[in-house]
Amino acid sequence: MAKIQKQILIYIILLIHCFSGYAENENPFFFSHLGVEDGLSQVSILSIFQDSEGYIWFGTRNGANRYDGYEFKVYQNEVNNPASISDNYIRKISEDKNKNIWIGTSNGVNCIDYKTQQISRFYPQAINPQITTNAVNNFLRHADGELYAFTTRSILKCNSDKTVEEMPYLTEMESPIHSIAQDNAGDIFIGTEDKGLYIFTSGWKLKKHYLPDSSNNQQTLPISTISALLPGPGNTVFIGTNENGLCLYNKKEQTFTRLNTDNSGLNNNSVRHLTVLSKDSILIGTFRGLNILNTQNMIITPINMDMKAKGALSHYSIHSMLIDRDQTLWVGTYSAGVNYHSPFYRPASFITTNSFAGIIGQGREDSNGNMWFATEGAGLLYYNPRTEEQKLYPIKPLQAGNYEINILKSILIQGDSILCSTHFGSVYLFSIRDKQYKKIHDYKYNDINTLYIDSKQRLWIPTNTPDQTVMADKEKTTSYFNVNGHKKQFRGMCLIKELEPDVFLFGAISDSVFVYDMNKETATDLTSLLQNGDKRKRLGSISGALKDDNQFIWIATTKGGLFRLDSNLNLIQNYQKENGLSESYINSLSIDKNGDIWVVTGKELYKLNRPENKFELVKPVDSPTQEYSLYANNCVSNDGTLYFPGNQGTLAINPQKVITNPNRPPVYVTSLLINSQEDPEGLPTYQELLPLQYNNNITLKASQGNITIRYSALNFIHSEDNSYAYMMEGADHNWHNIGNRREAYYSNLSPGKYTFRVKAANNDGVWNPEEAVLHITVNPPFYKTWWAYSLYLCILSLIITLIIRWQHRKHEREREEKYRQLEQERMNELHEERMRMFTNFSHELRTPLTLIINPLNDLLQRVTFSPEVKDALQLIKKNTGRMLLLVNNLMDIQKYEAGKTILQKTRFNFSAFMNEMYCSFESMATNREITFRLENKLPESFFTCYDEAEIEKVFFNLLSNAFKFTPSGGQITITIRQIAQNDCEGLPVFPEDEASILIENSYLFIEITDTGKGFNQKDAEKIFEPFYRAKGDIYKQVSGTGIGLSLTRSIVQQHQGCIWAESIEGEGTHFMILLPDTEKQKVQTDEVPASRPSEISKKVALLVEETETRNKQIILLVDDNQEVLEYLEQQLQHDYIVMKAINGKDALEQIDKTYPHIVISDVMMPEMNGLELCRRIKEDQNFCHIPVILLTAKSMVSQIEEGLEAGADDYIVKPFHVSLLKARIKNILSLREKMKNLYGESLTLKQLGVEKPEEDNDFLNRYIEIVKANISNQELDVSVIYQALGMSRANFYRKVKAVTGLSPIELIKNIRLEAGAKLLKESNMNVSEVAQHIGFSSRSYFARSFKAVYGMSPTEYQESK
Repeated sequence: MAKIQKQILIYIILLIHCFSGYAENENPFFFSHLGVEDGLSQVSILSIFQDSEGYIWFGTRNGANRYDGYEFKVYQNEVNNPASISDNYIRKISEDKNKNIWIGTSNGVNCIDYKTQQISRFYPQAINPQITTNAVNNFLRHADGELYAFTTRSILKCNSDKTVEEMPYLTEMESPIHSIAQDNAGDIFIGTEDKGLYIFTSGWKLKKHYLPDSSNNQQTLPISTISALLPGPGNTVFIGTNENGLCLYNKKEQTFTRLNTDNSGLNNNSVRHLTVLSKDSILIGTFRGLNILNTQNMIITPINMDMKAKGALSHYSIHSMLIDRDQTLWVGTYSAGVNYHSPFYRPASFITTNSFAGIIGQGREDSNGNMWFATEGAGLLYYNPRTEEQKLYPIKPLQAGNYEINILKSILIQGDSILCSTHFGSVYLFSIRDKQYKKIHDYKYNDINTLYIDSKQRLWIPTNTPDQTVMADKEKTTSYFNVNGHKKQFRGMCLIKELEPDVFLFGAISDSVFVYDMNKETATDLTSLLQNGDKRKRLGSISGALKDDNQFIWIATTKGGLFRLDSNLNLIQNYQKENGLSESYINSLSIDKNGDIWVVTGKELYKLNRPENKFELVKPVDSPTQEYSLYANNCVSNDGTLYFPGNQGTLAINPQKVITNPNRPPVYVTSLLINSQEDPEGLPTYQELLPLQYNNNITLKASQGNITIRYSALNFIHSEDNSYAYMMEGADHNWHNIGNRREAYYSNLSPGKYTFRVKAANNDGVWNPEEAVLHITVNPPFYKTWWAYSLYLCILSLIITLIIRWQHRKHEREREEKYRQLEQERMNELHEERMRMFTNFSHELRTPLTLIINPLNDLLQRVTFSPEVKDALQLIKKNTGRMLLLVNNLMDIQKYEAGKTILQKTRFNFSAFMNEMYCSFESMATNREITFRLENKLPESFFTCYDEAEIEKVFFNLLSNAFKFTPSGGQITITIRQIAQNDCEGLPVFPEDEASILIENSYLFIEITDTGKGFNQKDAEKIFEPFYRAKGDIYKQVSGTGIGLSLTRSIVQQHQGCIWAESIEGEGTHFMILLPDTEKQKVQTDEVPASRPSEISKKVALLVEETETRNKQIILLVDDNQEVLEYLEQQLQHDYIVMKAINGKDALEQIDKTYPHIVISDVMMPEMNGLELCRRIKEDQNFCHIPVILLTAKSMVSQIEEGLEAGADDYIVKPFHVSLLKARIKNILSLREKMKNLYGESLTLKQLGVEKPEEDNDFLNRYIEIVKANISNQELDVSVIYQALGMSRANFYRKVKAVTGLSPIELIKNIRLEAGAKLLKESNMNVSEVAQHIGFSSRSYFARSFKAVYGMSPTEYQESK
């Protein structure tokens, strides 16, 4: 009986406490909400779990959601995708000891691998077909670390190796399992559907079984489904039932105590979830919301469920709850997503009016703690912070036309009244008790921006009337104030602040601020002080002023920022953008109960961080962006709440109630964007890096150097205010503080190793020193890998080896080349020695041949000899001519090899020339019984421009060889035809190295074919070499000198042609020649070909005849050979007076005495040779006009040039015909007579035989202009001319040849000579200067060329002017 009475007493006490607690049901929580609009997959939150990393998991009826404070990652079933979870209806979520996530669904259990994030599915019925369902409803993380999953009656062990096995436990279970928990003692409590409570040991041995009691006995377990279990402090276990509220189980006493809606403050008997709220309280989630159980007195307090209130739950049906490691409460509802509350959450109260009130202005608190605000159009706004009640009190009813009268600019509360200034310049007194307005002042002008009551209860009214600022002291008003002995008004004031009794700070609307001391009657201007001496600096309106506890004076302006002054009015600091403010426009200034300075700019709120002396931006949570009101200074209530009115409403912040969030958020690298990958929809594709949280390594290819790294800090309270700092070791030198940005960008990372570090701070700036680290390796491209460098080393070694071998071989080749050069030099020296020998030999032969040939010709002209004598003389003449031919060939080959041969080209009939050659060899062909044919496909009259004498040598040598090696009965054929340039390279065995000389459009192709013995390929490579000889001809004659073919090739090449041969030994030889065809063919009916000898005979006869008709002139013969002197005297004495001298010295003496008309001298003489004699004659002004003819056996071009440079007028090579000498003498002497006719004449192209057709005038004029522009340039090349004319080389040559008949070089030379002749006549320059001016390389060459054209030396020509 006593026991029953005791239980009744306890019940009564609990009931009394229950009702007393129920009365105190104010909501201690301020919830925020997450729903599908935030990324949640579905609104029914059936399970909430926090993993060991800190992520929050939500199980819904449509998938599992992982939340990091910013976004959700959703895991859902995908059809035909076994890598997705098995079902979307999520019942429970848990984690094993290896951090793998396990998700129980209505159709199996799923494991998300911690390292790979791969999902594995497990179906209980697949593990044991006798299991009745695949639904997994609960998990238990056993004290031994193992994780167990529960179906309705089975238990499965979820192994850390991601396998599942059925356990042979719970065989005693007779009802489906609905809840499970394990207490600190290791006992396992299992709640069932209708069989009460089972208690097992930690080893799964049944310890107790309590069946439910259907009676109303409050000390028993009620009959109902046990929906929730929570081990409590001590030996208690809290049991939540589905229909009968809460039950407290005492393990020690093994008793039950029921708490339900009948005996406690529990708001609903359907208990869904239980969680520990604090050391002394349990949070109970029911069908109707939240309840708090005080475990000390067992009083349950229901939480207010006004879901319309700010910060309330989003829905009443609670299904899951969790308090995470940061003390954040998470509440899952069935129909409205998840709600969360943190003790560190800082909700800002934003007051909006229920009806239109315009912009909210200055606010003040009355004695009852109520706030009153001025409005722009609705009068006064009343607001009760406790009940959030508000009401408008307009001056006139709120209707159209009354808004302007209801605009209030400033208010002051004095006792039970509120002073109000209006837009129309009136001051009203509003009775808080009566709610009535009374007009006490009316200035009938615009805004009164502020009202101020000083320490002596005087009212200051800054008007816009002529009275300006008015001070009202009781019934007396004044607008004039004594300042420095004068009466003064204060104009345009918008701010008044009493710093000390009777010491006021006045601020004007425009750039003026001063301090007025009423006692001293002085005013101190602060404007220039705040402008810091810069009068151009604008302050704008003075929007606020206050004095803090440290006696600092703070002045806010709309253009100059914030100023801080000391008590002596000295400027300490001007706060601008560099001090944290976003702009210099400040609307209002306030100071809170802690003495902190708050500043409002146009749209932002700042608080001064005094230790750092820098303003920090304050971001109110859940507050809209607005423009704050001007002049709304220091709206602070007694409880410390700051009010900041604006155009959207009023922001209320109580700094004293703010609690700093101490939690240090962990930070993780979450994903990586490589090289701006994009999916088909154009969105960035991120590579998830969750596995990298565990090994912290990633390897990139060389082409993946552009990356974006994403990271996240797990702070769920004001996560948008989290701050981050990162650094990439190897790329960065310092940390990057990047605010709330959650991405780091790197581009063009070079190959190498990098370490990315990131750390985070929570919303209150509390940094977590633990960093997330990611090791990144960027592999080098294949050409920078170690094996590539090894390959490079091998290649380099190979190259070095090859270079060494090449150098060795090069040195070997150089030695061999040196030996060959030495050998070649020896061969050249031998060749030159042989040439010198032949030259000297030829020179020595020419003089005796001269003495043989000329007397022999004289003897043959006599008729007194018998026929036998004449035959002998003819034989002598024949062999002498042969000897002369050999000597001439030797001299010719030497000249060609020296490169000093100058062709004497003439225009002649090539067809007639070849006919003459054919006739010359025709008798030889007849004698040797050889068929000799000429196949000339050219016209009968075909003119060419070659050196006729040299071309004759070519065909003479080729035909001589043909006849020499062709047997009787053989055949020799000459074929001549024209051929185009394009066809030349297609000729038989045409030498490729000769293709470069083919510049003319047309060529003559001459073939000489014989059927002789031929020669082999070895001989074919040598036949054109000098002195190469065959063994002998078939007629057993001497094989020759070996210079014929060499001379032939030199002549052909000098004519810009080519020659080659084809031969088959024993069958014959085929010689082919190409000569350029550059002449224009004209029909000439009056030209008859004639032989050259008859022409020469006519010229000689004409010369003799002309000589006989003139008086004899004096000739001086100079020679050291007495026979030559006597012979020449004999030949010339009939026509001239002949004088003789044996050397140059003797000749000079005779010249000085006799003044001969001409001097004929040998070159090689003792005492003074012919060259020195010639030089002396030409240098002596008395007889430099005497012509000199030099006779010598030296036929080298250089030797001839030497004679001409000495001043010789002519140069005759021995042996020579006397008739030729006579003709030269006659020509020179007659030319002297005719020279006077040429004096004064200028040289033109027409005089040189160049006809200029009208169509070619422009071409020739441009040609001459170019030459004259470069006339002093000795290096003038034809390339300069044809490039300036815009022509190709081949077309240029053809054009010049066609128009002038001259080569381009000849035409340049003639133009230079014409210019030289003009300078010689018209200027005072000497011959050398003229030669240099017109581009001649030497005076001698100019003299030679000039004399060849003008018939006299340049000196003679100059003297003739």
